[in-house]
Amino acid sequence: MSYAIITYVNFNKRFDLDTRIKAAVQAHQHDVAQRLRGSKQKAGILLSDISGHELTDATLSILLYYSFFTGAAYEMDKYGQITTELFAKINNLFYRSPVISHLLPPSNSSKYLTMLYGEVNSKGGFRFISAGHPDPFIFSRERNRREVIS
Repeated sequence: MSYAIITYVNFNKRFDLDTRIKAAVQAHQHDVAQRLRGSKQKAGILLSDISGHELTDATLSILLYYSFFTGAAYEMDKYGQITTELFAKINNLFYRSPVISHLLPPSNSSKYLTMLYGEVNSKGGFRFISAGHPDPFIFSRERNRREVIS
């Protein structure tokens, strides 16, 4: 059993893009403002999974969720988009932080924590970041089958 969270990320509602764009322009961060404008035309999906069915596993799941969105808000301000750096920081937080790491068993345990984050833009483009999760797949209309994206 595991705790899986699937979250739809509406960039316009979640990150107040107009306010962030205005702040980036005022700070002369035109590249950040441009990426933020592009975020108006995309949506994200976060899939996180933590094995187990104990209270500590549910707690880890909640911590992972809030860590992602806290970090994502910071990255939207700094970079204008969500980057792989966020996943590296979350990994460090969960596996090196004395506050959280004691909730995880030794590395030889069967317990795991994975994340998969993907973004779809209005032109049909898709990008994703995988953190220990199997690669996503899509259904190809052209080939009439599922295909793994790697």
